Amino acid sequence: LVRLKGSKVEECVKFYLGLGFHGSMVISLFVKRPSLLVYDVQKVNQVIEFLISMGMQKEEDLSIILSKRPHILEADVESLKNIVSSFLRAKLSQDDINGLFKRVPTVFTSSSKGNMNNSLEFWSSLGIEGKDLCRALRRRPNLLNYDTESMRNTYTYLQRWLDPSDVSKLASRFAELLAYDPQEKIEPLINYFVRFGLSEKDIGKVILRRPQLMACTIQRLDSTVCFLKGLGLKESVLHKVLTMSPQVNKSILHVSSNQHKIFKIYPRMNQSIIINRVYCIVQITFLHIYHRCQFRTRLFY
Repeated sequence: LVRLKGSKVEECVKFYLGLGFHGSMVISLFVKRPSLLVYDVQKVNQVIEFLISMGMQKEEDLSIILSKRPHILEADVESLKNIVSSFLRAKLSQDDINGLFKRVPTVFTSSSKGNMNNSLEFWSSLGIEGKDLCRALRRRPNLLNYDTESMRNTYTYLQRWLDPSDVSKLASRFAELLAYDPQEKIEPLINYFVRFGLSEKDIGKVILRRPQLMACTIQRLDSTVCFLKGLGLKESVLHKVLTMSPQVNKSILHVSSNQHKIFKIYPRMNQSIIINRVYCIVQITFLHIYHRCQFRTRLFY
């Protein structure tokens, strides 16, 4: 940039203004991606023409895409075409692909090219394609960068507690779980649940109902358990809470980890109020368990 001549800068600015972008948009573009000042404007023009051919509007859609990922202007047009073709083979519609361009343009950059075809084949083998795949990519744009061999190992590992169809449902809801190492991340958490007396069937229910718990550390779960024990809960009751309503763990973790924020926003709120609110969550869970047990008893008799 230091050696860049003024005439080159002027040429770039005129080029982007000539495309219909506002001056503030052009400045923001160069601030976020200074290398565009030395990049070939003809190649940039090819990318923009390709995006327009996909049905993008210059003023609306392109502004959204470039504000999120200006790197896409330096992408190779042939690579973009190959990525779009791969998505079409994975049963994404043209509207789905345009939506990805606007929401998560990172999936079209070079960082996801290498592993893309293998990843798409893997997700298709799980039945995750079309709109399901589109939703998964919106939640987790780097989904196609996960190592497919590692995901296959995790998929096989999870079948010990879940049916293959349930693992596919799980992957569509919380795909990053398949990126976790079975031995280093998942197995220690499962052993933690086993210590509470959960059977393999119960563990499967916990994972399926609240897969986000598998992202927690044992230390964080321990703090939740200690909190519940402080309220007078026995381990046999904790077993039922973990099995039937594992989201209670996440709720209490959220409250405990954000206490300082709550106090900052509501300085008059003391700790007893927060504990009472968490206690209400636990009571609602117990009522839920009680009614389910009563319903099963009526069916039995």
